Amino acid sequence: MTIESDQSYARIEKEIDCLKDQLSGRTYDMYELDLLRSAAAKAAGFWPECSVCQNSLEAISGLLKDAAEPSRMRGAVLKNYSKTFRKVVKHLQENHGIVRRSILMRSLFGGMLLGALPGLAASVAGIIMQDNAIVAIGFGTLFLGIVLGIWLGLRAGRRRSAEAEAEGRFL
Repeated sequence: MTIESDQSYARIEKEIDCLKDQLSGRTYDMYELDLLRSAAAKAAGFWPECSVCQNSLEAISGLLKDAAEPSRMRGAVLKNYSKTFRKVVKHLQENHGIVRRSILMRSLFGGMLLGALPGLAASVAGIIMQDNAIVAIGFGTLFLGIVLGIWLGLRAGRRRSAEAEAEGRFL
């Protein structure tokens, strides 16, 4: 980090701390200010080599000004807050390999879905053909596929989480 990025991040961190005292816990969580703090820290780390991250810190400062006035956070202002926030996080994920902590759950559900598809297809085929044996096999395969998918999803999610944790790539 550079001196300028350190100063920008310190200012953002101070603003978030003030907002934590001002806003109710529900509002603070709704604006995802802890995630915003983490995104600011990551953007500050990439400040020297990435102009988008430099602009992201400025955008985060603007978001905090909006969040400081909850009465204004309606309609277009709230939509702009969410859009800008998602854009910052998306840039960090796509261009710098940063991952959110929800990666384990997404891997779990992705594995469940992939595991369930063959059983679901067999069940539908059995229903269409009106063959109870194929339906029974399909539901058995569906159950087995979901269990196998959960197991594979957990393994993949844990591996990806461990790699991201070791490399300091969590948001």
